[in-house]
Amino acid sequence: TPCEHSFPTRRSSDLSFGIKGWSLNSSGVKQVKVYVDNVYRANATRGLVRSDINRVYPGYVNGSKSGFACTISVNNINAGSHLVSVYSYGNNGTYQRYNTNIKINKKASKMAVETPISNSTTTQKNININGWALNDSGIRVVQFYLNGKLVGSSLGGIQRSDVDSAYPGYLNGKYSGFSYSFNALRLLPIGTKNVVIKVVAIGKDGKSTTVNRNLIVKKLPERLNIDTPTTNSTIKNNIVISGWALNSSGINFTKISVDNILKGYAIYGGSRNDINVAYPGYTNGDKSGLSYQLDVTKLMPGNHTIRVDMVGLDGRLISKSVVVKVEAMLEYHSYNITLDKMVSIQLASSSVYQNTNT
Repeated sequence: TPCEHSFPTRRSSDLSFGIKGWSLNSSGVKQVKVYVDNVYRANATRGLVRSDINRVYPGYVNGSKSGFACTISVNNINAGSHLVSVYSYGNNGTYQRYNTNIKINKKASKMAVETPISNSTTTQKNININGWALNDSGIRVVQFYLNGKLVGSSLGGIQRSDVDSAYPGYLNGKYSGFSYSFNALRLLPIGTKNVVIKVVAIGKDGKSTTVNRNLIVKKLPERLNIDTPTTNSTIKNNIVISGWALNSSGINFTKISVDNILKGYAIYGGSRNDINVAYPGYTNGDKSGLSYQLDVTKLMPGNHTIRVDMVGLDGRLISKSVVVKVEAMLEYHSYNITLDKMVSIQLASSSVYQNTNT
């Protein structure tokens, strides 16, 4: 099964090499398979006209159409030397093998992480990672790690004409940008921590490129306050419970309970620039206000405990309580009768009872 192969050539946006040759079998050729480093890659196209072979080796079944050819993409094959094997199978079950060695040349992979800047400090919940990656076979995926733990991935594809101009010739170089954002404070404890952001770009050929960024992340403690009502205050009507809540990782929910009975969930996100000034550094600290309309008509007169629970996106819980006194509420009714008439009715009723013998 003699085989000829062409050197790797750039075809449109693919890096590939071609294989062509001929194969004869007394029973006829059933199929021709191509392997690279003993890994199956493709079935060659058979039946190509090879009159020259038929003249040199007459008498074979379909000898005049003994040619075969195929193209192998090297997008998922590393640069370097590789063994190419071609197997020709006859209709009678026999086969022949032809081996040849090729060398694949590729440009060196490149990557840059533009943000965050190494050794920078942040108190914000989200870490935004931006940059670009190049691989001569194209980028399959970009992975992002926090202290060695995978937190997400991106397919990239953001347009970066500047990178394509600086490093021309890479597959999809014009769309080599990537971007990813994740809530790092949700994964970290309270305090100041040195963390490592690792970005790994994996090419379609399996080759990876890694860039690390060292960051200083400050996770501020959660805070909660009830502004109204104040403790020991007296409540005569329905009230609005108001206050504010802060969590570095963000707020999951704030719930309201009275005497350990859940009443509902507060509306969160009200404007509180005063809190943002007093406690700077929290994400969306200027929108940390909370409020809840509490119906006290069903509460018995006396002391009651109002509790606000805030749970952050990191799962941390903080609670605040106030004790208030609920006064009995007077109910007023309107009657379509004069006061004199009402008194007369009452006097008449009294007279009836006095004249009753028991």
